[in-house]
Amino acid sequence: MALNEQERSAIAERIRFNTEIIKLFALMIIATATGLFTLMLSGITEAREFFITFVGMVVLIMLTGIAIFVYLQTLKLLREIRDV
Repeated sequence: MALNEQERSAIAERIRFNTEIIKLFALMIIATATGLFTLMLSGITEAREFFITFVGMVVLIMLTGIAIFVYLQTLKLLREIRDV
C-alpha cells in the first residue's frame, strides 16, 4: 500500500503530536510520583492523607497506562510510515 504525500504528512504530524503527548504524560507521572513520595516520607497520620495518597496512586497508574497506549500507537504509526 503506497501512501501519497498528503497521507505521509498527516501520519508524520500525528507522530509529532503523540510525541508531545508522551512528554506531557512523562512530566505528569514524575510530578505525581514525587508528590506521592513526599506524602509517604512525611508519614500518613490522617485518613485524609491516606485518601490523597491512594488517589495519587490510582492517577499514577492511569497516567502510565495512557502513556503506554499512546506510545504503542506511535510505534504503529512509525511502522506504517516506514513500511511504505
